[in-house]
Amino acid sequence: MVLDEIEALDYLEAEVRKVDKALGREFLRNESPSIFTHAVIGAVDLVAVAVSCSLFLAIIRIADGSFSTTQTRLASAAIVLVISFFYLALTQCLCGRTFGMMPYKYKSGGCAGFGTPFPNAVIVRTAGYFVAAAPVMVGIVWAAFNRSIEVGRISYRELWSSAISNIVLLPRG
Repeated sequence: MVLDEIEALDYLEAEVRKVDKALGREFLRNESPSIFTHAVIGAVDLVAVAVSCSLFLAIIRIADGSFSTTQTRLASAAIVLVISFFYLALTQCLCGRTFGMMPYKYKSGGCAGFGTPFPNAVIVRTAGYFVAAAPVMVGIVWAAFNRSIEVGRISYRELWSSAISNIVLLPRG
């Protein structure tokens, strides 16, 4: 009787090893995309968001909205943020991939079981995109809302780097 139990355990252990090897080979084939692939995916997604936002920004312009006023800039930024959030969250929740992921046949997968991610995980991931983009956006927002400075007869928007270094970019001539 003891011999039968040992043989069953050996058989089970051998099966577990086979499954581990198969999963190990599968894991090697499913490695993370390269940096170039990530860049292309990001660029395609950026174009998709830009196209989605362009209609709303065109309506602001058609309705005589002046982008030189702070209120219009803030409204435009809010529109872009909301549309990009919905684009990223909904495409990943509904089909597990954004337009940038589709040509490469990548998809968002839940870490537990590689299935479709839960909506709350997708929302956290989408919020993480905005947190990661925040340092880049600080400089852009600074340039958009900062005062102009006078250098000679020419007025320039002062960039963040210009304010720190006390250097401005001048045209050749």
